[in-house]
Amino acid sequence: MLETSENFEVNAPVEAVWSYASNMRNWAAHMPGFDSFEQLSETESSWTLKPRLGPFTRTVRMRVHVVDWQPPNHISFTLRSETDPVEGSGRFDARSLAPDRTGVTLYLRLDSHGPLAGMMEGLARPVLPRMADSFARAMAKDIERGSGSS
Repeated sequence: MLETSENFEVNAPVEAVWSYASNMRNWAAHMPGFDSFEQLSETESSWTLKPRLGPFTRTVRMRVHVVDWQPPNHISFTLRSETDPVEGSGRFDARSLAPDRTGVTLYLRLDSHGPLAGMMEGLARPVLPRMADSFARAMAKDIERGSGSS
């Protein structure tokens, strides 16, 4: 099992952060290795990523299911790889720090299964925190410049 969390601040009101975060296309677009996104239903989407894991690049198709929406502060989701024996869960929590400043916490847990689980986790362990940091920075920058709103 791999876990990572990222805490960051956004120079925008919590409502603007929610408007951005409640559109899963925005999430997918900031994942390192993003290739494509398909909205399957209000709570279900499919993401294709081509992340770098050490010296390897691998195409990964993920099903992301939003379990809980609580505007304007909380989203929880599950994910399942359609290409590898990987599943997980995560959440997004936002809190107003000031009228135009929002604190955000992102959390992600991934579980690998099968005979290659140890190798997959070994490759992903050092990469996952960097991916979370890159994702958080891109999300904050996009919200602050106002281009990510739905």
